[in-house]
Amino acid sequence: MKFDEILWSGDHATARWISTLAGLFFTTVALAGTASATPSPVVITFDDDGYVHGSVINSATSADGGQSIQLRANNRQKDFNYAVTFDSEIQGSTGDPDLQAPWSGGNIQDEDLGLILIVQANDTGCDTGVCSNPVAEPGIPAGNLTFFLDTPASSFGLDLIDVADGEDGFIRFYPEDNWGGFVTIEFKDLLAGLDLGINYANRIAPLTAAEIGLEQISRVGVKFYESGAVDNLTFVPIPEPTTALMVGGGLLGLAFAQRSPRRKSSH
Repeated sequence: MKFDEILWSGDHATARWISTLAGLFFTTVALAGTASATPSPVVITFDDDGYVHGSVINSATSADGGQSIQLRANNRQKDFNYAVTFDSEIQGSTGDPDLQAPWSGGNIQDEDLGLILIVQANDTGCDTGVCSNPVAEPGIPAGNLTFFLDTPASSFGLDLIDVADGEDGFIRFYPEDNWGGFVTIEFKDLLAGLDLGINYANRIAPLTAAEIGLEQISRVGVKFYESGAVDNLTFVPIPEPTTALMVGGGLLGLAFAQRSPRRKSSH
């Protein structure tokens, strides 16, 4: 017999029992989902997608494949725009030794960063998908890198490489998938207290959306005044609202079960 048939048949005790079981089931599943789905920081490097020194890229994925970003470059000095990976661990000479380890300083001076991301300065070979001579744009201003998150985040941090002390530039945080309502933080404020310089590598701890006055972070723009690079994009995705809906459904079922329908008295 279906639930509605039980209800209208007058078997309210059975109906309440079914509602209780349903409420407990949905609430238990939802709470279990909350525990297992508690968001952890996602770290996106440029080493996990098969890229090589000089790869022209427009996306990147976390090591577990669970999160991805879209990205694009804007070279402020040239009529082409390439976001390109640079192998900071490569041996021998390159067109940009300031981006090669070992690092001269910074709070992650001793870390191996592997592939880092730059705004490419020349287009040699780039039409093949792999630039022949990866070099970060040195012009002033150099250019921008913009990252589009597939899932809005509650915080965002990254590594900045080869940013000199006193260098102009900024990071811009956008709350929605559009260009409005953003918050801009200058490099001089973001990097205050850190050791900066050419061939330095620094990790910027994630900033929460709340502390910069936003509800969420949907995209991030990095403007380099001179040459520079980024790595280890770190963010915490905001969970989908399905868990809250399941908890609500479960509690409604329990509330229904607690009601005591009046039976008509027989005369």
